[in-house]
Amino acid sequence: MSRHRIFTVARTGMTGGGAVRVTPALFTSADDVDRLTEALRAISRRPPPSATAR
Repeated sequence: MSRHRIFTVARTGMTGGGAVRVTPALFTSADDVDRLTEALRAISRRPPPSATAR
């Protein structure tokens, strides 16, 4: 996410897997939300790390 200029912190989800937690604030602009959406789309199109390690 850093290449998209989005600050993130690693977390584990409810089932023990990776998770993305989004916490917009009053000062979060529509452009910020659009940038997050595009970053998540780009990341979700990548193959999982285990698929590329072969």
